[in-house]
Amino acid sequence: MKDSGHVADLFQVFADPTRLRVLNLLLHEKELCVCDLSVALEETQPKVSRHLAILRKSGLVSVRDEGKWKFYALGRDRSRLQQKLVRTIRAMVDE
Repeated sequence: MKDSGHVADLFQVFADPTRLRVLNLLLHEKELCVCDLSVALEETQPKVSRHLAILRKSGLVSVRDEGKWKFYALGRDRSRLQQKLVRTIRAMVDE
C-alpha cells in the first residue's frame, strides 16, 4: 500500500491549476526560465518558484543551471504513470 500514498501525492501535484499550466507550457516550449514562466502565467516569481519546487520534488520537472539562470523542462526520468498523466494533459489542451 506504500504505492497508493505515492499515487495520491502525485495526484495532489496534478490537482493545482498553476502546476498544470506550468506543465502545459513546458510541453510546448521544452525549456523555460522562471521569469518566462512568471510572465506567461501572470504570476509572481516566488509563486512560480514554489510550484516549480513541488514539480521538481515529484520528478515531473528538472532544472538546468546556466550561469545565474535556471532553466526548467519536463523531467526525463518520469514514471510510467507520470508519463501517462502528462500525455493526458497534452490531449486535454489540444482539444
